[in-house]
Amino acid sequence: MDKSLKNKMAGVASAVAIAMSASAAYAYVETQTFWGAGSQSGGDVTFTNEGVGANQLKITFDNTSNFSGIITGIVFNITQNINNASVLSFVDGNGTDLTSLWNIDFNVNNNITPGNTVFDIAFTTNNGIIGGIYNSGVATSIANTYPDVATLVLQVSDPNPWSFSDVGDDSILRTQRTGANGNGSDKIATSSSSTSTSGGTSTSSTSGGTSTSSTSGGTSTSSTSGGTTTSSTSGGTSNGNTVSEPGVLALLGIGLLGQALMFVARRRRLGSK
Repeated sequence: MDKSLKNKMAGVASAVAIAMSASAAYAYVETQTFWGAGSQSGGDVTFTNEGVGANQLKITFDNTSNFSGIITGIVFNITQNINNASVLSFVDGNGTDLTSLWNIDFNVNNNITPGNTVFDIAFTTNNGIIGGIYNSGVATSIANTYPDVATLVLQVSDPNPWSFSDVGDDSILRTQRTGANGNGSDKIATSSSSTSTSGGTSTSSTSGGTSTSSTSGGTSTSSTSGGTTTSSTSGGTSNGNTVSEPGVLALLGIGLLGQALMFVARRRRLGSK
């Protein structure tokens, strides 16, 4: 094989490697918003596999409540079955380790909704108020609570491998101290959500609203109450599923490699004549 051909083969192999690594780095981010109109308590909760290791799920809580409402837990559905998981880390917005201060109790139940895994996460302490996250913009420091933001990382041990790709739209946010006088509690249903996959964005509403999404520059719209859905990849529109940009790169790399192998075989046949 001559030098120029070797260089071409090396370039194709490099392209395939880059495409495969891009495919492996597929990221899914979903932010759900909760707002209790009666008590004016709630916040945003973001679920993602971005920036964490294999078989891990990162959950970030951001309190946007009025008054002194505190986020004390969440119930949510994962569409991929999980049989066992554990807490890997739990920190506040300043990086303070909360695992030694709060108990992170959670139940994993695969029987409530067949095909789904239901998580029920609660923050508790041995004394004082239940642990939680408060909005420092409208509330002063409260015992055993931390301001604004906390990030929980779960490690899934069964199944292995496991990859996160979706959260149900029926999550419930647990809150305490939801009234102006510091009394009361709420269980708040998801009011809206936004998702991002491999660089695209999506917004949706769970009460008959619409959603838009993009995987590689295209858009998708959907309605949750009998409407229609359209999707697009690479700027066009289509009815059906979208293909993420990393997947397209991988297919392109495989195609280039196949062409290179055919070229080598052809040169060999011509050389043998």
